[in-house]
Amino acid sequence: AKGRDPETIAEDVTHLLAERIVEVRPTGPTTAEVVWQWSSWDHHIQNHDPDAPHYGNPADHPGRIDFNGLDAVGTDWIHANSIDYNEQLDQIVISTPFFNELWIIDHDTTTEEASGPAGDLLYRWGNPRMYGRGGAEDQILYGNHDALWIQEGTPGTGNLTIFNNGKDRPEGAFSTIEEFTPPLQPDGSYALEPGEAWAPLQTNTVFQYDPPEAFFSRFISGGMRLPNGNLLACAGGFGTVVEQTPEGEVVWTYHSPLTQDGRLFQGELPGQNYWNTDNRIFRAVRYAPDHPGLVGRDLTPGPFLERYPCPTDLDGNGEVNGADLTQLLADWGCTGDDCVGDFDGNGTVGGPDLTIILSAWGECG
Repeated sequence: AKGRDPETIAEDVTHLLAERIVEVRPTGPTTAEVVWQWSSWDHHIQNHDPDAPHYGNPADHPGRIDFNGLDAVGTDWIHANSIDYNEQLDQIVISTPFFNELWIIDHDTTTEEASGPAGDLLYRWGNPRMYGRGGAEDQILYGNHDALWIQEGTPGTGNLTIFNNGKDRPEGAFSTIEEFTPPLQPDGSYALEPGEAWAPLQTNTVFQYDPPEAFFSRFISGGMRLPNGNLLACAGGFGTVVEQTPEGEVVWTYHSPLTQDGRLFQGELPGQNYWNTDNRIFRAVRYAPDHPGLVGRDLTPGPFLERYPCPTDLDGNGEVNGADLTQLLADWGCTGDDCVGDFDGNGTVGGPDLTIILSAWGECG
């Protein structure tokens, strides 16, 4: 009824989801009211059924979403994975990885206006063949995440960055961060030549690891420009966060020690398959100590996230329990350098060692 070509839908799909952006105003501790919303459902274009709504040539309507632009789509066919708001422009940017694009829409509208032409895409970038103004050779983004405006006070203020996962990238499997200046005009629109794709037609890759294939995540992930000019990049599928200078020097690396099965020991490797590791994270964001969300909060560092071995864990299972106590008691009275239960180092296994093992009872780290 909406002009979708059934040949472009996967066999097991019974319905399609729209992408929806909602602004709410809190009215209480657990309540809120919707004050604005936008739906992708209002901004389709399709060239399959002349009798269905929004019929037309996608190339003539670059601000609309080609309802038949993707093949073999699933229910969640757009799958926006990030959102950012530019207060000065009153615009919103979202990352749409299945289209391999970022989209910008106008927030300076009413909900009613947002459902009409004023809610069409103001700008899109990364894959102009999604609106019929380019080919495979013009595609820049591959499974992208985390589209962001660079904040004021940071080098490149007003530019956009996006994490380019590199999924199905023709040059190989590696992830990058792209930064570019969109063709913003004084009235808040974006310059577009008739019949052409939105500029820029080339990218400016500001983060790439050396060697490139050593930093790759086909899904999740993110990246941002830091106030000192460095790039923070997160290969989410492998739980890795890297800070790199503009010259390409890695100055900080972090591997998340958190998995769905608990915390890892320092230096312990997580379980891994071809696509990801057990310590995967969605993305990483740096917040300065003076961030408004941290005002008035205690920023004293807490315990380590990673675990460390404890000497009282005699069987090495990561927990001090009855099995370790049994070993201690079996060694009771031992003297010399070979006594495994001599925790206080006085040369004898005795009462002080029992006190030490009981005080360390439980999970190590």
